[in-house]
Amino acid sequence: MAHSRIDFSASFTQDSDEVQEMFCEHCDKHDKQYVPAEGFCEECFEYLCGTCLKFHKRYMVSHTIKNKNNMPQDFCLEKCFVHQDELVKFYCQACKKFACYECKTLDHGTCSMVNHLPALVPGIENSQEIKELTENLDMLMKDLEITEKHVNINMKYVASQETKILEIQSRKKRKK
Repeated sequence: MAHSRIDFSASFTQDSDEVQEMFCEHCDKHDKQYVPAEGFCEECFEYLCGTCLKFHKRYMVSHTIKNKNNMPQDFCLEKCFVHQDELVKFYCQACKKFACYECKTLDHGTCSMVNHLPALVPGIENSQEIKELTENLDMLMKDLEITEKHVNINMKYVASQETKILEIQSRKKRKK
């Protein structure tokens, strides 16, 4: 069963001016390796590297492959809650749930309103709202880094003050 609660916070990790580089799902799933995608299978809804694409074309002759320049840009890189190795790629409008390929097949096989996310909201990765969101996230990340630096500086200061207090207490004990 697909869950509709998804944390998108990790999905927009690239700078707002960059195009999200897609990666080979087979290499990620089976080898835990990040390999840039060279193509996209429209029937399987999978991104494939050059090696995986070669074998996919050989064994799935009837499938339509889009090359690197024409493949869709997924904007959701979240893993499915149920199928941990699968990316969330679909939205069922009837059930109002997100789904990976497995959930789509198992739980939404009879649903007529299941769409691949990039097809459901074409051009969202280039929309003004996403640009503003990623810019805001970038600013928040920078603020967080600055705050972390200040916390670290303050922690070092507190530690040095603690050391001084312990030294003073030690001197007082020796004098007694």
